[in-house]
Amino acid sequence: MKRYLKPEIVMIGSAILILWVAYQLAISKTVAAWQLHQKLSKQTDRTELSIPSSYQERINQNLAGLTQVYTADSLTFHSRLIRHLSELADQQQIKLADLPEAGNLSTGKLNYQTVTFEGDYFHLLKALDQLEQKQGVGYIRSLTFERPVLNGPDNNPKPVRLKIYMAILRSSR
Repeated sequence: MKRYLKPEIVMIGSAILILWVAYQLAISKTVAAWQLHQKLSKQTDRTELSIPSSYQERINQNLAGLTQVYTADSLTFHSRLIRHLSELADQQQIKLADLPEAGNLSTGKLNYQTVTFEGDYFHLLKALDQLEQKQGVGYIRSLTFERPVLNGPDNNPKPVRLKIYMAILRSSR
């Protein structure tokens, strides 16, 4: 029997067929994705991407509301803070043990204050809740409860101490 096809021709034909199938399955999609990437890169170079204005306005309103809650007028802040804290102590039947100092630590726009209350644990928790909700006195950065020795030398129970570290945004008024 005579062979009509030479092995070299069959091998070349099968190699071309394999390359065409590989191109159709993998390479063509990669080339199309690369071309799309190049096209989109040129478009973004020409135009600047920005946040939609309505979204930016909502962000600004939320930030303004937050800063208003934690901002205090630096001129009258110290006297207002002492007044608010003493009213809070009277309402909750606790003692304001240490008053905040007028020249306490301040950095840039932030002013830090330390306040100490003494009293019953549950009254201290109620006072803490009211202090968190009050506007114009800053925000609570951290706090510590100190439980004293059960009884003093005269066998009377000592009150629990609540030490609050507050930060206040100073207004630019």
